[in-house]
Amino acid sequence: MRNAEYVKRSYESLNGQKREGRDAIFQDVYLSDEAPLTALEIEELLYKIGSEDEVMVFFGANWCPWCRNAIMVMAEVANEDDFTVCYVDMDRKRPIYRCVEGEIVNVHKVGEDYLRLAELLDAILLPYPLKDENGNVIANPYKVLSLPLVVYFDHGAIKGYHYGAVDLKADQTPYDLLDIKQHQELADIYRNLKVSSSVGMTCDINGECK
Repeated sequence: MRNAEYVKRSYESLNGQKREGRDAIFQDVYLSDEAPLTALEIEELLYKIGSEDEVMVFFGANWCPWCRNAIMVMAEVANEDDFTVCYVDMDRKRPIYRCVEGEIVNVHKVGEDYLRLAELLDAILLPYPLKDENGNVIANPYKVLSLPLVVYFDHGAIKGYHYGAVDLKADQTPYDLLDIKQHQELADIYRNLKVSSSVGMTCDINGECK
């Protein structure tokens, strides 16, 4: 278990950096050392969900541009509404599937803790995007935890969730900061998670953000 300083260091370390292999610059993220964020490993999270009445969870990764915008909004809402968010870093913790000679192959094995988490989240996981060697989309029975994902648990059950952030304007990319209206829209979504769920824009397992 780690405090907000860990999340702050992780996200701010990429401020203004060029994303490897992409023609994109990471937007600047600034978080307070006192932000109500607790960084947990998956195993710690599963225990917390099973032992506490209410748990708000943010699944993200510092290289995900949607996560970078969303984590600032989430921290702000949690601070204003006086609750703590459990942050789970999902970098390199999800399975990766590839189509090899017509066969679907898992090229990145995951631990038992992820499998338990996936079982808990199964009803809200999204289809895993997969293409063959020719770039054609193929049928795939597997699901993926796309990022960012915020989930509200009540007595161990999913009561609300939101994938991604909010829709972008025509002149925006995922690497641009949200404007004031978009910031407020996402804040309202997070505040309403106890009564509603939604899906916005996400980054998939391949790092594609749309």
